[in-house]
Amino acid sequence: MGNLVSLKFLYLSCSNLSGPIPKSLGNLLQLTHLDLGWNKLSGQIPLSILNLTQLKYLKIAKNSLEGSIPDEVTTFPNLIYLDLTNNLLNGILPSWLYIAPSLMRIYLSQNQFSGHIKEFQSKSVEWIELENNKLQGPLPSSIFQLLNLTQLSLSSNNLSGVIELSMFSNLPNLKYLDLSYNSLSLTSNTTSSVNHILPNLTDLLLSSCNLGEFPQFLKGLKSLEGLDLSCNRIEGKIPQEGNISSTLRDSQTSLNKLKEEFSRKECELSNVQAASSAKMQAASLARCQRCKLSKK
Repeated sequence: MGNLVSLKFLYLSCSNLSGPIPKSLGNLLQLTHLDLGWNKLSGQIPLSILNLTQLKYLKIAKNSLEGSIPDEVTTFPNLIYLDLTNNLLNGILPSWLYIAPSLMRIYLSQNQFSGHIKEFQSKSVEWIELENNKLQGPLPSSIFQLLNLTQLSLSSNNLSGVIELSMFSNLPNLKYLDLSYNSLSLTSNTTSSVNHILPNLTDLLLSSCNLGEFPQFLKGLKSLEGLDLSCNRIEGKIPQEGNISSTLRDSQTSLNKLKEEFSRKECELSNVQAASSAKMQAASLARCQRCKLSKK
């Protein structure tokens, strides 16, 4: 393989490959697209992969890779898409992740990464999936300055700190936000400019985020379809009909101290959608119980 020095595209996903990634892969200096996903690869990512400075697309998801991601400040200057989801990778997130000038999509969920999420210097990022890791500490302030961000999924980590939800108002393109199952405390004190907060948001998942009341900006979410506020400390009544998006298809508010639940009319649930909501509730309850046990 190392002799194919002019090769630009290498797609070997779902090929039943096993064993370590060959070091000779680093000799393919013209490679722009590499997909080794959905195989049985094991061992560490070889340092030689740092030689692939022309890479734009790197996917090695759904394998059994372990160890840390190779790290050099000048790594992958042309990388746009990174997917290492569902491996056994650990250590801190590499420093180049925050400065790669062209990086738009980051998929690193379902690994064992630890440490803090550092400040993003590059503003090109559109998609961040880091759920189901061991990341800790507060959210970096630069997250709220990624104007192109459309998806942010950080659930099931050990993130902490207080977040005022209005801080997300600088992200007009955000469609999916999941901060569930961390040690975060979310507040929603903003009443002004409520219609200008997250105008394109379709899914909001804030389960187990220490919320004490319904976020004020909910009534301004005209595109909201999925809402999970379960496992919080919300008390009282749900806001009057008309304050919650009429497009809502799935809602979950269990394990709060509410005096009522969303009506079928408010959520416009069909039989299929109602079943989907039941699955959402079951999954949410199970995660709540796991979260409680882990904090004992």
